[in-house]
Amino acid sequence: MKLRAFKVKNFRCLYSTEWIPLSDLSIFTGENDGGKSTSLQVFDVFLSPKKTPVFDDYSYSINRVGEIGSNGREEEITVYGKFELRDSESSLLNALWGIEDKIVEVKRSFHINGGPSPYLFSAKTHSDEAFRRPLDDYTVAELKGIADRLSISLTGLTRKQDIIDAVRRWQRSQPQIDSEVEFPKSLIECLPEFRIFSSESALDPESEIKKTLITQFRSLVSNDKYSGPISQITEEIKGELNTELEKLTPFVQRYSSDIEAVTIRPDFNFASGLTTTALEIKRRDGKPILLQQSGAGQRRRFSLAIYEWSQEVFKDREENSRDLILAFDEPDTHLDYKSQRQIFDIIRKFADLPAIQVVVCTHSLNFIERVPINQIVHYSLDKSTRYTEVEVLASTVHEITELFLYEISKNMGLRNSVMLHERCFLAVEGQTEIAMLPVLFYKKYGYPLQAAGICLINGENNYGARMLTKFLNENRRQVVFLVDADSASDVGSKRYFTAASFRTDGIDEASQVHYVGTRELEDAFSDDIWTRMANKEYPKNSGSEWTTTDFAALRLTDKFSKKVQRLIKAEAGLPREPTKQDLGYKLALCLDPADVPQAVTDCLEKAFRLANG
Repeated sequence: MKLRAFKVKNFRCLYSTEWIPLSDLSIFTGENDGGKSTSLQVFDVFLSPKKTPVFDDYSYSINRVGEIGSNGREEEITVYGKFELRDSESSLLNALWGIEDKIVEVKRSFHINGGPSPYLFSAKTHSDEAFRRPLDDYTVAELKGIADRLSISLTGLTRKQDIIDAVRRWQRSQPQIDSEVEFPKSLIECLPEFRIFSSESALDPESEIKKTLITQFRSLVSNDKYSGPISQITEEIKGELNTELEKLTPFVQRYSSDIEAVTIRPDFNFASGLTTTALEIKRRDGKPILLQQSGAGQRRRFSLAIYEWSQEVFKDREENSRDLILAFDEPDTHLDYKSQRQIFDIIRKFADLPAIQVVVCTHSLNFIERVPINQIVHYSLDKSTRYTEVEVLASTVHEITELFLYEISKNMGLRNSVMLHERCFLAVEGQTEIAMLPVLFYKKYGYPLQAAGICLINGENNYGARMLTKFLNENRRQVVFLVDADSASDVGSKRYFTAASFRTDGIDEASQVHYVGTRELEDAFSDDIWTRMANKEYPKNSGSEWTTTDFAALRLTDKFSKKVQRLIKAEAGLPREPTKQDLGYKLALCLDPADVPQAVTDCLEKAFRLANG
């Protein structure tokens, strides 16, 4: 059973979230105290039937004007989870409640003055309260009492299962209503196990080893392959754990070649559980290493070896083992860049294992930039209430798959951190604009586009760029367009930024699109400006001056820019045509503010306002 999404009400700063999706590998990022680590605490409470929140976990109440109230805490915490069921789990739910869905929504509530409510989910059942619980939970006497009260015939039945089957058949023959019913105990036992590796515990490698052993121990104990006397089972499980521990030393030696041996021994019995001996590390010269007296960096590197070893241990888990959620809270703290890359590779291998999901809380760009953006959950705090706002950039459009978006954004140099934090995206059609606009913006505002929070997107002949801008617009990013005027009317054009595509993609032409030129950006500049630039940058081979007549003649037919490229190559004696990027950059250098076409000025001013309030 995998946890595919969760939402929370009244747990610390998580006052009221929408559904937060979880992938096999999810990255939680955002500002400090924004709710990342709190989400991990929610998992721990929600997935552990015996755990309950403490008083300080209940959110402060908020009054109607949105201020933090003085009347204390909210009285109830509620956590919801959407779980993806395995075939065997789905079959069980179908047999008990007639539900065939592979995704089931489960909730659990906690009252500040009492314990937790049971795990609940929605199902159709008889209106009698008795059917809000699984029939298996009742005793035979209780089942007979229910049957007697509802006039259900149990003639000749004595076995509990036969009585349950009879009551269930009667119940399914009756009118059904939508109800919240208790989640079956047999499925509660299938909820994912949760383990957290925090930045603090990573400085205590012995603790990290114990966590892995405990997780593996629970998996072994629940395995039905063991039989015989308890003493025999105990020795068999201890033997398996010792076998796993023997694999640890080579991983440690990979990070510290002078280490000869790493020793820690498990011991357990069914009465007191699992314990271990103290961790011992010896150098090849026989001297011990005292990790508690070592620097944070060395202990972190030792933890890297333990993570790799843990990955090897979990790789051998049975595919039908209970699912496991591994959480890493700031795992890159105290690590250099190379080690950050190593730990990310290790974590990604965890996520590739069957029955394992991984959640990473981090500020590291090294992590954030290496996953598809829809696997990133961004946390921030509302400035007035100090409660968490959660954002996940995602699309419901079938063309925008996870891999497609990741590859497109990577190829365009549009990093995840940019899509999360940049304040405005300015999409243009080609190389002329890409070269010209940064210069024009600097001349106007005195600092670069990037410093103003504006990101340029080049959409020239690029379907991916169109899908990317659509994705950004869907996710409430500020997107504006500067496109050639003929984009508004060209029919059958191969362009991807057109009036028709804007309408299809939900772009508001009136407020987001700026058309420039008669047909294209280049023809929006006067013959005087082109003459000035050409005389400065591309003098004629003949020694004569460029004149406005040279460029005026090119405007009589379509594609002014292409004719300019050919003319300059011929008259300046160049080995090849100047690129549009060269022309755009050199033209921009020659411009005075009054020379800039109004559509370009309007577009830059709009982007600046959106990016800077």
